[in-house]
Amino acid sequence: MAKLFVYDGYTDRFLVYPSLKESDPMPYATGGTLTVREFRGASAANVLWTTTAAMEAWNLTRRRYGAGIPVGYAFKRIWEGGHGTTSQHYAGVAFDVGQRSSAANRRRIHAAATATGAWGYVEPLSMTPSWVHFDRRYGKPACPNTTAGYPTCRRGDRNTYVLILQDALNALGYPAGGLDGTVFYGAMDTVGLPPGSGWEELRQFAELVGDTARPAPDVSLFLLDQRSAARLEETAGELYDDLRQCEKRYAVHCGLEMPAAQPDAAALPCWQGRGYGFAILCRDAEPLRYTEALRAQLAAILCGQAGRLDLQLDGDAVSCQAAVTVRCRPSPDCLRVQLVLADARLAPLTPDAPQQEDALRALLRQELETAFARLCTDAGAAGADPFRFSFWAQNLLGPDAAPLPAVLQVIFA
Repeated sequence: MAKLFVYDGYTDRFLVYPSLKESDPMPYATGGTLTVREFRGASAANVLWTTTAAMEAWNLTRRRYGAGIPVGYAFKRIWEGGHGTTSQHYAGVAFDVGQRSSAANRRRIHAAATATGAWGYVEPLSMTPSWVHFDRRYGKPACPNTTAGYPTCRRGDRNTYVLILQDALNALGYPAGGLDGTVFYGAMDTVGLPPGSGWEELRQFAELVGDTARPAPDVSLFLLDQRSAARLEETAGELYDDLRQCEKRYAVHCGLEMPAAQPDAAALPCWQGRGYGFAILCRDAEPLRYTEALRAQLAAILCGQAGRLDLQLDGDAVSCQAAVTVRCRPSPDCLRVQLVLADARLAPLTPDAPQQEDALRALLRQELETAFARLCTDAGAAGADPFRFSFWAQNLLGPDAAPLPAVLQVIFA
């Protein structure tokens, strides 16, 4: 049994046939002139693909030739090899035929294929003395001054060349999600890590990519929730768009350099389907994970991974949006962590919520101070310093400065 993708360029969509028998006719091949077994050829894969345009070209050639055309090779997956690195066989649009035919019949097949004008390329007989090659290549080749090669795959593209790209990435150990023929990523600009990832896994990934990729990619890291990870193969493209929109809306970003910034903890945002949470993965303790919006966003801001508050307070009674910067100032008995809020927009959403600006600011200040105290308590219990308060104290007071308790000061600019 085989699963078959047929790309229709007229509607820019894939038609999927989940379970075809080897003896079944290929979809869009009229009159049963091409079976799944013939199209598969030497491929052992259980997922195949082609295009409606290739099948139409086959129909025209078969009709003009007027007899059966023995197929030697058609489809192959790129990891199976057997053809050139940019072969159209991997795109499911190429045929090598007539290997068992006489030279005279091969000339007739070649003439019929050429006369249809439907194929993108019909190889000269001088180059294929014992078979006939034709393919229905499409798209502009990425390399200039040639009619061969594959087109550039860009985000949003959907075709069998994207299937080749996904297939190759998966085969090389770079998971590209399921085979769906749609580009949903840039040059590895967003990475969703499995839900169970800990400090060690995050550090290893960051070091591997940072040490081997040249230039090192500007990657945005997220820790996925169980639901998104379980449905990754089905919804990878949608998830990618959601993560990019989250990064843009909340001004949140965890790059490859972030996990290596501290020896005892690594922090990153967590995707949870709506907004983001935040995780602090401790080296020698259980991870700290925050799903409530205020704590998550404050933790991201204190870790230097976000620059914006965008949430609701007081049981969703007040909306809050503000750009945020962090400053640290020493005092004799504490480290003052100043949260500077610029362009703060606070608005009541219910009649029972505070209505005056001063009261709204007081509410926000109180909730931020409560969340800050909880974050500091949790970090201390875990023996970690994810917000780098010790670093700030040593820079401000000298390398021998004793640790100071951190106190939050909210400033409306």
